[in-house]
Amino acid sequence: MLEANESLPAVEDAQVDTIYMKLAYESRLEPNIYEEYMVINGAWEIIGNTKIDLSDYATKEFVENKGYLTEVKTGVGLKITGETATAPVIELDEEIVFILDCGTSTINI
Repeated sequence: MLEANESLPAVEDAQVDTIYMKLAYESRLEPNIYEEYMVINGAWEIIGNTKIDLSDYATKEFVENKGYLTEVKTGVGLKITGETATAPVIELDEEIVFILDCGTSTINI
């Protein structure tokens, strides 16, 4: 990862199968936002960023009002903390409280 004041390497020195992450200028206002770059057809191309927008995700109130709330269960899952709209922290947690019945599936991490 490169800091905002660091430059991407010269195209000829870059690895073509590597995504380079550079701290975005706007992240001084929103911490931990990186722009993602790759060398494509012999030139640097920005391919995205790490900004996450959770504004269209269902809220607890929406789920409750739709009747999707089921028996509360505890198990292993992903926990999202922090300011989820701008700087979420996603981690594995062994005591996640499940409020939705999404069926059974296996995720290999």
